[in-house]
Amino acid sequence: LYTAEEISAEPEKKDPFLLFFPSDDPKADERPYIFVVPGGAYINVWSLTEGYPVAARFNEQGYHCFVLNYRVSINNLFPRPLEDIARALTLIRDSGKEFPVQWDRYAMVGFSAGANLILNWTLKDHGYPVYDMPAPAVLMPTYAPVSWSLHETDGEDDWLPRYEFGVGSKEAAQAGWNIEEHVEGLVPEGHLRVLVLEMLDRVLVAAPAERHALRRPHRLHLAAVDR
Repeated sequence: LYTAEEISAEPEKKDPFLLFFPSDDPKADERPYIFVVPGGAYINVWSLTEGYPVAARFNEQGYHCFVLNYRVSINNLFPRPLEDIARALTLIRDSGKEFPVQWDRYAMVGFSAGANLILNWTLKDHGYPVYDMPAPAVLMPTYAPVSWSLHETDGEDDWLPRYEFGVGSKEAAQAGWNIEEHVEGLVPEGHLRVLVLEMLDRVLVAAPAERHALRRPHRLHLAAVDR
């Protein structure tokens, strides 16, 4: 994703990369593409279980896909993963005819940390508006953490926001990282598009990511951008 000069200045920029999974469906060029963001607790990126198999299933349903490997395992991590999303979209935009997609027509699917990341991408003060990028047409965040207000703890239990943002959960909430308070342009939960749920259900059938979801006490949250 990054140039040799950028990697020389910030060596961690050597880690992110973007893989394209084209669909054989001739109508895929006319549809929004799927931007897949695997999970991994912001420690790893589980592309082998929550990235490549998911992209392959979306390909079968007639959608081109990209899978993002973003920066992880860095203290005070953010906004680096958001910068990686912005750079990936810039790469797609600037690719000319290399990818048969309309770069600004995209849906996002993420799992666990990846689901949290695509929701962070919608935040008014941290996400796509900051990077002057278009909003995703649809979000499919699967078992996503969403609220630092609900997470408020002290001491060792507060390690996650300190790892992600360098502050505790209370400070993270005050800094605009509470997704439920600061999302930009999302339809309320009572007006979710049933079509999105049906589509995700078809894609996850027999996928390894489904087994991960069943093992862990996560919730499924879906949202669509109001355009």
